[in-house]
Amino acid sequence: GVNYFTGTKKNSTIASVWASVCSPILAENFAHVNNNKPDEPYIEASSNDFILYGSGRRHCKSLTAHLHLLPRSDLLAVVSARFTPAPDTLSIFIELQPNAAAPFVFAVVPRRSEKKLRGDYEDLKHFTKVYSGDKFGLPGAPGSADGLVVLAENMD
Repeated sequence: GVNYFTGTKKNSTIASVWASVCSPILAENFAHVNNNKPDEPYIEASSNDFILYGSGRRHCKSLTAHLHLLPRSDLLAVVSARFTPAPDTLSIFIELQPNAAAPFVFAVVPRRSEKKLRGDYEDLKHFTKVYSGDKFGLPGAPGSADGLVVLAENMD
């Protein structure tokens, strides 16, 4: 009972902070954000899944940002996360208009996950090179395991 309410509140707080940072950026770059509902800073798919949506930009059909948080409202998941940590994740999907750009492969991932992801995804394994995130101003100290790396076909 209590865990459900405290876990749901914590996830909502995390989502609100995330939306307060990202929504203004989306509003500057897209004509429609979350279907133009200013009273709803994000779409709550569940107590641990939150979505920001943008559309109405030239050459871009849509952008969907999906924040998947640890199900903190589920006591069993919280206890299990103590032994096998599962991070909160943010996935951003950008769908371009057909023929808006040549096909490309691109990902920004934590440095420590790079080898596993390249093994799991054939397009990342065969078509990309690894570039240090510090060259692009991404967070993390250069060469540290906590930084981000860019997987791309080229530096452009």
